Amino acid sequence: MFPKGPRFVATKSSDIPGPNTYNPQDPEYDAYKRGAFLEKTNRFNKDKPSDVPGPGAYNTDTNPTVPKVTNSTKSSSSDRYAVLQRKVEELERLHVEAKKAHHLELERLKSELSRAQKGAAEQTERADKLKKQNEAFDARVQELKKASSSEQSELRELRIKLCAAEHERIQLASKQNEGAEARKALQAAEERRREEVRERDRKIAELEKSLGAEKKRRETVNARLQDLRGQADGKAQEARAAMVDLEKHLQVTTAEAQEAKSALAVVEIQAQSRREIVRATRAAPLPLDSCGSRVWPVSIVHCASILSRSRQA
Repeated sequence: MFPKGPRFVATKSSDIPGPNTYNPQDPEYDAYKRGAFLEKTNRFNKDKPSDVPGPGAYNTDTNPTVPKVTNSTKSSSSDRYAVLQRKVEELERLHVEAKKAHHLELERLKSELSRAQKGAAEQTERADKLKKQNEAFDARVQELKKASSSEQSELRELRIKLCAAEHERIQLASKQNEGAEARKALQAAEERRREEVRERDRKIAELEKSLGAEKKRRETVNARLQDLRGQADGKAQEARAAMVDLEKHLQVTTAEAQEAKSALAVVEIQAQSRREIVRATRAAPLPLDSCGSRVWPVSIVHCASILSRSRQA
């Protein structure tokens, strides 16, 4: 990566000279002149005496003059020093404050980085959990599909048996020579069968409706799973609740399927009892007992007892 540069620019050494480092004096305007300069003078001055001093005019023994430092110069230099001192203190204070702010900013960024890493790990873990839950939901949906297909096959078988029972009922209704008691028994059995068929159809319709609701619920669960991948734990709890509801619906569906099987067994027993009655009436008229009532065969009595026990169960 890129190397770190300095956060603050290093303070440069001041170019302003300190106090008493120089003595400002009036400049000599002609000191810059070097060589011969002719400024509005007569080149040939033969009549005027020369202004150049002669030999011996200079006193070589005198001490060199030292420029005097005035009070105004000293006060201005001390003021400059004080101003510079204040600037240095202000810069040091700003440097310390900037260093503290940099340290605080660095600590804040470190804490934010740790929180972001922790959040990323939590999001990854949630995504894995949601993926596992989605796989479990898919497996349950496949099981429900298998159960619905088996129930549909059972429904087709029940319809075939119902058609056969209807055909037998039509054949039995065409026989008008049977006794009134047999007709009453058949009518009662037929009414019970119709009631059971209606109840079974109602249960089958409820099962189909619950299956459609489960499919819709699965679609909603899949849509929620897409939303749950970027959200918090609340929606995960909703997914768990949906899973519990699916398990409850699966248990209810299993119980209703068992009830449908038991109803099918009852219908088969009823059909067998009707066949026994028809065979018995075709073979020979039923004998009468001492009281004048007809004596039914043992098999018919046995079927009737089984039917009553199944109804009580």
